[in-house]
Amino acid sequence: MSSLEKKMFFLPNKLFIRKDRIYVSFNLSVIPSDMKVTFMELHIPLIKLSKATNVYVKEITGGWSEKMMKKGIFPPRSKLLKQMKCNGRQDNLIIDVTIFRSKWRLKKKLNHGIYVKLKDTNIKYLEENPPYLIIDTI
Repeated sequence: MSSLEKKMFFLPNKLFIRKDRIYVSFNLSVIPSDMKVTFMELHIPLIKLSKATNVYVKEITGGWSEKMMKKGIFPPRSKLLKQMKCNGRQDNLIIDVTIFRSKWRLKKKLNHGIYVKLKDTNIKYLEENPPYLIIDTI
C-alpha cells in the first residue's frame, strides 16, 4: 500500500532582505482543500555563515510589500516566538513553523509571513538563494 503522505515545496511569494533580517511569506492557497497539513518547516540556506549567531523569529502581523519596505516602511511584528543558536558550520537553518498551518492556510488575510533575524550576519545572498518552505500533508 502506498503512503498518502506528500511533501510540498514552496518558494516565497514575497521576500525582503535587509542586513541581518528576513521578511518572507508564502502563498499556501494552492494546497488542495481535502489535504491536511501535518508539518511545516522554513529552510534558510546559510551559504556564507562563518560564525555562530543568535536567531530570532517573529510573526509578521500586518500587510507589507517589498516596495513599501524599500521606502523604509516596515510591517508590525509579534513578540519573540523563538530564539535559537546557529553555529558557523551549519549549511541550512530549519525552523519549525507548524504553528502557522491553520492561520496561513485557512485565514489567508492573516498570512503576512515570518520575520527572522540572524544577529550581525550579512544575509543579502538570500536574494539569489531564497528561503523555502517544506510542508508535509496527508
